[in-house]
Amino acid sequence: MKISELTTFDVREYARIEDNVSDANVTALLAAATAHIMAQTGLTAEQLDEHEDLTVAALVIVSDTYDKRQLTVDKSYSNQLIDSIVAQHSMNLL
Repeated sequence: MKISELTTFDVREYARIEDNVSDANVTALLAAATAHIMAQTGLTAEQLDEHEDLTVAALVIVSDTYDKRQLTVDKSYSNQLIDSIVAQHSMNLL
C-alpha cells in the first residue's frame, strides 16, 4: 500500500485512535508524518509512493505522535526502526 492510498480508517485502525477524534485531526497527523518523511528523505510525494516501507513509517509516526501528544517529554526519543527505514531512502544527504 502507498502512503497516498492510506485512509483515515487505515490510520485509525493502525494507531488505535479513539472515535471521538475527528477525521480532520487524523488527516492532519498523516499529513504531518508524510511531510516529516519528505523532509528527511528529500523525496517528493510521488517518489514516496514508490517505497511501500515508507507507508509503515508514516503509520508508526502517526501512532507515535498520537500516543505522545502531550506538550513536554521527559527525554529525547527517536524510533530507531523509523529512522532506519527513512534513512534508506534519503536523497538529501549532504
